[in-house]
Parts: sequence; C-alpha cells; structure tokens
Amino acid sequence: VIDSLLKERVPCKYEEGGKTVSQGLWNTMVDEEWGDLDLQGKNVIPFRYDMSQPFYMGYAYVCEMTDTDMRFGLINRQGNMVVPAKWENILYDPFGQRTLGAVWVASGSLYSRLDLNSRQLSHQPGYSSVMFDGEGNSIVSSNGKWGCVDAGGNLLIPVSIDSEESVMNMIERIRQDGITQLTPIVFRRLMIYENSKRNAHALSEKIDDDLWDY
Repeated sequence: VIDSLLKERVPCKYEEGGKTVSQGLWNTMVDEEWGDLDLQGKNVIPFRYDMSQPFYMGYAYVCEMTDTDMRFGLINRQGNMVVPAKWENILYDPFGQRTLGAVWVASGSLYSRLDLNSRQLSHQPGYSSVMFDGEGNSIVSSNGKWGCVDAGGNLLIPVSIDSEESVMNMIERIRQDGITQLTPIVFRRLMIYENSKRNAHALSEKIDDDLWDY
C-alpha cells in the first residue's frame, strides 16, 4: 500500500490484497488466509479466513470453509464475529444507508432480514432474490412476483408486482407524492398507474374492473 505521496505504508510482501483501504484497514492474505492490516502494517484482524472483503460501516464480510461448503458471516473492527459464518450468502446495500442496521442472510437459497441490533430474523421463510435501490429500500422477489421492504424492515410494497421495474416506479411515485401510508386504495392506484392498459381504452369501451380506483 502506498499513500497519495507515493510513500510506502505497507511493504510489498503479501500474496494478495484488496484493491482499497477501507476505514483504515486493508484486507490481505498470508499463507492463503485472509486478515486485515492497519496502515502501520500491524495485523489488526488475524489471518484466519478463507476470504474477506473491505470493512464497511464497521463490518467486514468474511468466509470460512466447512467441509466442502463456503459459509459467510460478518466481523467487527475488533475481530469479533457479529454474524456467525453459517450463511450461504450475505447481502447489504453499500450505498443506501448511513448505518448498517440490517443485512439479508441466505439459507436454503432464500433470503431473510437479520437485524444487527436485535439479532432477530424477519421476512421468513424468505425471498429468492434481493436487490437495492440505493435509497435504503430492498427490492425482493418470490415466486416470480416482486415487492419492496423499506430501510426499517417494513413491507412497503406487497410481493405481488410483475416486475422489479414496476416496483422501482412505485417507490419513486411514493417518494414524489409524499405518501406516508400505503392504504389499500393508494396501493390500488399505484397498481393502476403501472398497468400498461390504463390508457388503452376508447371512450366508448368498457373499462376493466381492475382499472377503477373506487
């Protein structure tokens, strides 16, 4: 590692390393095991993991091999295992949060939400995929349908929408309109707004029941 003045901070003697220094620590490898050094070259996180990623908001994503399986967890800057390395995968939004309050953990190929303060799981049995909108919301899917969980873990949009694009459009409309409560009638109007048939009728035609909001 060199600094902006090209001064060597950590000597070139490691097998592999992360591309960035994050929160004052650099993840690197010794004897095929990963750990973290500070910018004085001191080993802050012991070299014991099969894989690690740079620290983010006080946590680092690490991997341990169990038999033939890879299992993932989170450690804090003190090296303590905050989330046990027992999950198939861990997802979190690297852009949409000021603090990392929760992560999505996978078991049996389904993702549930793990609150890092209470250590409680929610949204079980889980969703088949999770994506992020960069604003703290999680776009989730199950059985080919999509919905949204907000930053607080509340189901903002029920998992009943046909595409993730429509969910994103709904989130944007909620934001623009200042909607604070998604009542059944508000949700119905959002569904109508996202329905491609809403402007497809001639004045003399019968309008489908699912395009009326009263």
